[in-house]
Amino acid sequence: MRGNSKREKNIGKIIFCVLFSFLLSVVLTIVSILAAIRIGFFNKELIFEYLDKVDFYSEVQQEVYKQISYEIVPTGLELNLIDETIPIEKVHNDVNGYIQACFDDVEYGIETAEIEDAMYKNIMDQFENMERQEDAGTQEHARRFISNIIEKYPDIIKFPYIKEFAGICTKMEPLLTMIMIAAAVMGIVCILFLLLLQRWKHRSLRYIIYAVLAAALMTVAVPAYLLIRKTYEGLGIRPVYLYNFCMEYIKASLLSFIWIGIGLLGSSVFLMIVVKLMKERLKKRKYR
Repeated sequence: MRGNSKREKNIGKIIFCVLFSFLLSVVLTIVSILAAIRIGFFNKELIFEYLDKVDFYSEVQQEVYKQISYEIVPTGLELNLIDETIPIEKVHNDVNGYIQACFDDVEYGIETAEIEDAMYKNIMDQFENMERQEDAGTQEHARRFISNIIEKYPDIIKFPYIKEFAGICTKMEPLLTMIMIAAAVMGIVCILFLLLLQRWKHRSLRYIIYAVLAAALMTVAVPAYLLIRKTYEGLGIRPVYLYNFCMEYIKASLLSFIWIGIGLLGSSVFLMIVVKLMKERLKKRKYR
């Protein structure tokens, strides 16, 4: 009778340990995935980092020059009137300023007065070289022409769909934080129950190791598949410089899942070493 009761008690412990181990793996997976999303996809600093890495600002600068040149060619003016009128620093500051404003949910005014003045000076220099008479009408016409062609600048500078994306990030961040905290608390509860259910703590650690390994696998499975198959490269994003940025940004964001998975794997290896040391310590005590 006592043997059956003891066996049933052990089976009950195993069932509860498996249940809490499963729950722990789920909450660890939730925390890991949400942490990876915040580190990767919802990370504003990662956007700025990869804008620099893919030389995004230079590409935008060239796109601005190209679009403006389409308006200049029919006038017969020389294209060099736009040379060095839009410094790369100006493009860099405006692109970053607009993105930052979207995340802060404020308006960003793209100032073009300096660009217009530089272009106006170049036009006047061309008129002077062509020995054309400059009068108030010519100057007014030049100003109006520059004002019309420079309207393309803010449209190209404004990062497509970043305002909508920033809005989603801003709204989701508090929710993600709440879920992560709740999941972390639940994970601690599961670990405490696992430690209390077993007399020998190394046995409890085994179930924790199983949970960590399962969480690592579930965290990296889909991102690893996407990185290997590169299915995201089929996205129809234009222009090319925006596509190049998005590809690198998506890749970096997916890698954040992989790094967190590797961290979980490293934690499980550490716990395995702890379990081995604990077992060896118990064996030494037993044979003293």
